[in-house]
Amino acid sequence: FLFTPWKKPAQPMRESAAEAGTMVPIALPFWRQSLVAGFSSDIDLWFVQALIGSAATGVYGAAAALAEITSFLFAALSRVLFPSVARAGAEHKEWLVARYASQGVRLAILVTALGAAVIAATGGAALALVYRPSYAEAAAPFAMLMVAAVGRIVYSTCSDVMMARGQRRLALTIIVATTVAEVILLAVVAPAGGPVAAAT
Repeated sequence: FLFTPWKKPAQPMRESAAEAGTMVPIALPFWRQSLVAGFSSDIDLWFVQALIGSAATGVYGAAAALAEITSFLFAALSRVLFPSVARAGAEHKEWLVARYASQGVRLAILVTALGAAVIAATGGAALALVYRPSYAEAAAPFAMLMVAAVGRIVYSTCSDVMMARGQRRLALTIIVATTVAEVILLAVVAPAGGPVAAAT
């Protein structure tokens, strides 16, 4: 759509190309953040499959899929956080940046804690309802993954605030460092403790 408009372009192609040239370098830090964060969110499932076996992977995968419900819900609610923080920062309203950031973290904790409470109350019944009774054994990793979702979403919220404030290198450094720590922990605990240890 940028380079091949349906009708006569409103501006010359060279201007569109120049805009694209400025947009790509700005977008790269966000692309790198999404790439590493996406890798980090699925690494535990890969370790379970590689080190524990395919039977455990199906059960763990079911738990992991349902545990992402609160993440999707929060993602829908948090889309306004980044532009709000960026605009407040551009207007030098530091008090407003702090308010948006704290509201985002509170919202993250509230949404995920509520989801974790529902899952803790239903446990294996929720898994049996969505999948089948044999998947009820995934209740323990499911509960741990729901609790972990609280930390992951607060972490994501803080990353969004840092990216909006221009602290992109620091945000990416933190994401990479925590991903490396996660890989090391999974390599140590997953073979010995199984799906519950991997979720923890």
